[in-house]
Amino acid sequence: MPFDFLLDYLPAGVIVKPVIGMFYIYFDKKIVLIFRKTGKNPQHNGIQVGRGREFIYLIPPPAKSPEKQPG
Repeated sequence: MPFDFLLDYLPAGVIVKPVIGMFYIYFDKKIVLIFRKTGKNPQHNGIQVGRGREFIYLIPPPAKSPEKQPG
């Protein structure tokens, strides 16, 4: 499992469920983290943090810097 060292920092009672190429980390019956590291589509590898219906990618950082908006 990728990033398994992070499990040491999570509260007791988390549940890890393997899904195709990913691992869902549940707490209180909700997905709180997704760990992904595969050779296929490596641009999607990393840690995702659950936030409602959206996920925020934490690792890796964005590949390109934000463009400066005119104004």
